[in-house]
Amino acid sequence: MADIFIEHLVVQKTTPLSIALRVLYSMGYLVLCFAVMVFLGDLVIIVMAGGLYLLYLLFKHLNVEFEYILTNGEMDVDRITGRSKRKRMFTVDCRAIEVCAPMDSSQFSQLEQTQFTHRHDVSSGPGGQNRHFAVAPYKGGGRLLMIFEPDDRILAAMRTYNRRVQS
Repeated sequence: MADIFIEHLVVQKTTPLSIALRVLYSMGYLVLCFAVMVFLGDLVIIVMAGGLYLLYLLFKHLNVEFEYILTNGEMDVDRITGRSKRKRMFTVDCRAIEVCAPMDSSQFSQLEQTQFTHRHDVSSGPGGQNRHFAVAPYKGGGRLLMIFEPDDRILAAMRTYNRRVQS
């Protein structure tokens, strides 16, 4: 059997919370500039330049992407912030998945009340297309509920390792 390696990138949609944070950051910057102009008139250019750079970094940090990397039956999920900082969130063994189906299936409505030790929404957001859920054991103990947006290649590859994966 040949090795399987598939990558899929999902960009998280802008949420009302991220818009509110951007507005809050911008208002804080304006208040800082006004305070510096009133109290420290000579340093206004230095503080404004530093504040703009800080504002740029904060805005950049609000851009979030998720990357699914399927390698020989194990799917790694990474969170990428600002298109530069990558952090591994968790790894799921496709062979151990208990159930995987579309979000609009009846199986998800049955599982909504179930207690999970870990819940991760690594999709583009609630209005995303082709959203699926998967329930699997978590490597640190407990059970994981993962909401994600796989493409057809990922689903087909997952199905080769586990027949419980539905498309």
